[in-house]
Amino acid sequence: MASSFSTDLKLELQVTGENPGTWGTKTNQNFNLLTQAIVGFESIAITSTNTTLLMTDLQLSTARNAVLKFTGTLTANATVFVASGIEKTYVVENATTGAYTLALNQVGGSSVIWSTTDKGNKQIYLTGTNAIDVNSQLSTINMPNQNEVRFGDADNSNYIAIKAPSTISSNVSFSLPSADGSANQFLKTDGSGDLGFATAVTAAGGSNTQVQYNNSNAFAGSSTMTFDGTNIQLNNQADLRLGDTSTNYVALQAPATVATNLTFTLPNADGTANQAIKTNGSGVLTFDTASAGGIIKQVLITTVFGDISTGSSSYVTASTLSLTITPASASSKFFVNVGGGQFNGAIQLTIFRNATNLSSTNDNSFLRQNDNTSRCTAIASVLDSPNTSSAVTYSVQFKNGNFNTSSLGTLLVMEAT
Repeated sequence: MASSFSTDLKLELQVTGENPGTWGTKTNQNFNLLTQAIVGFESIAITSTNTTLLMTDLQLSTARNAVLKFTGTLTANATVFVASGIEKTYVVENATTGAYTLALNQVGGSSVIWSTTDKGNKQIYLTGTNAIDVNSQLSTINMPNQNEVRFGDADNSNYIAIKAPSTISSNVSFSLPSADGSANQFLKTDGSGDLGFATAVTAAGGSNTQVQYNNSNAFAGSSTMTFDGTNIQLNNQADLRLGDTSTNYVALQAPATVATNLTFTLPNADGTANQAIKTNGSGVLTFDTASAGGIIKQVLITTVFGDISTGSSSYVTASTLSLTITPASASSKFFVNVGGGQFNGAIQLTIFRNATNLSSTNDNSFLRQNDNTSRCTAIASVLDSPNTSSAVTYSVQFKNGNFNTSSLGTLLVMEAT
């Protein structure tokens, strides 16, 4: 039975007992053809629009090489053909010049095509019917260890590369836009990896010096807040709000009317415990220890209209001129004042705390008027220290030795610490 030849590499398939004396030679020829198919390289000049690669039985052939390099100057679109029925893999370099396409075609099937500007390498396999670009069929390209994807320029002298950052916390994929944007648009993300083109907002809103803010995804100016490059100003009594960790805040604002511009300069360091901020009268604020002074705690006042009469020569209480007050502190002092009444004739006034006469003696009371024919305005006052935190009653008592008619006025009690 005669030998036959393989479909793909055209190796001689010898049958048992055939080719006595030449079997070893033919086997070595097959090994040479296998070597060409596995590691063979050939540079082929493209000199016409159609070039056919040969695969000849038991002979070194252009179509059998593993690596092909196409050279020459293209003057028109060109196609390189490989016979149908052959299953084969290639690494092909398009080293031609000229702005024309180059195709590798399996006769009767589809082609792998280099564009007019594509002068690179392709991995191709033949199915016996079609030529397939391996890289075009890949579902995922993995570039480990921060390796780059490089895009070369027209003569491959320089490139632009894309690579991953040194650390990625979790996997992320970016989906490119489905169409080009318009002039001057930029590429943006929706936060989910989908990229799209959008128009940048460059024009400021409002008037000059107005601070910009986001107004429904557009720039807007605020007449309430302005910045001239040096000073920030809040107009129309707007608040400067300092918020807490929830929704509450403390606010500062100007008074309704400012007679003249005023600037406060804050202290340049913190004060000590319990110090207060004071001004030097020119707007410079500092911390200082507050001077000791009284603090008004309570003020009570009562007034009586009409006559209160007595013919007694002993002190009697003007019942409508009394006030009861509970001290805020046992160390408080009380200023007690009675005045404003008009009296006819000789009169003596005194102020009592509970049953204690606060004048030095009954004969040396706070006011004495001895003119029996004139009217006078009575005034009496005392600074008292009751030394208690229990309620006390301050009252006005008077006596009238000559006339029994008088018109009293106002009793005031003021507590201070």
